[in-house]
Amino acid sequence: MVREGDAANRATDSAGSGARVDESAEVMSLLARAVGHRGTQEPLVQRLCRACVDILGSGGAAITLATTRPESLTIWATDQMSAALESLQDVIGEGPSHEAFDSGSPVVVHLDAEVPGQYAVFDDMAESLLGNATVWAFPMRPTGTTIGVLTLYRSSGGLSRTLSEAQVVADAVGAALLEDARTEMPASLAAWSDRAVVHQAIGMMVAQLGVPTTDALALLRAHAYASATTLTAVASAVVSRHLDLAGAPEVTVRPGAFRRCLFNLASNAARYGETVAISGRLEARSFLVSIDDDGPSIPPERREAVFKPFL
Repeated sequence: MVREGDAANRATDSAGSGARVDESAEVMSLLARAVGHRGTQEPLVQRLCRACVDILGSGGAAITLATTRPESLTIWATDQMSAALESLQDVIGEGPSHEAFDSGSPVVVHLDAEVPGQYAVFDDMAESLLGNATVWAFPMRPTGTTIGVLTLYRSSGGLSRTLSEAQVVADAVGAALLEDARTEMPASLAAWSDRAVVHQAIGMMVAQLGVPTTDALALLRAHAYASATTLTAVASAVVSRHLDLAGAPEVTVRPGAFRRCLFNLASNAARYGETVAISGRLEARSFLVSIDDDGPSIPPERREAVFKPFL
């Protein structure tokens, strides 16, 4: 996998300002016609995504919105391969879409088994999905601030438009989505792009493990990677309590001493009371065993002495 530098991209796309204006006008006209041609039955985001494929000549496209990278949400993909690429980056936390969002510049990645890649994991896994292919990621920055990423792929050859034209398309798509109050996640993709369940799972893990939210997200991603599934699938399993990443509680004790302790406390409670209740509760960093009875309590002045041996 090879990433083309931004300077090289700009050099490739260098042209006079007048030519760039003409290119932008042509591309915007094509985008308007493509979106309008598909009618209004499809959601706007779907029409925009398919129009990007038509105009730029890619094999597939995905649109991801974000305010910060961990909060990214893929709202449409034209095909399962595009969806899988975004889900892969979501799980492993790296890739061209993430870099394009962070840098605010286009990123071009060539997947090639014979050439070492820049990304530690993405290159091998993406190539297993696409083979030798090219992935483009364009930040959507209609107001100067990146609000998401348009990601494209193609199995062979390049795009039918220059990188500067493709960037115009990405910015225009971002502007259209900002203006569209109806932009929402399609139900057909909810299973792998719903961030609400991820946030809920993170909150549960923070409470169970006492770790920060960044560590909880890293653990979810690690499990998704190891299980070859999506981040949302793992989060859903955690929320539904079908998966416990915290693991069963383990307490290390001296078996004989712990047995004698419980026996002595329980037998003492039974000696002085008619009803004895024994319960256990997992706390943040301990397991609490409670033994309660309805007998007379120890006088306050002698309670400290109960911790002395042979009392």
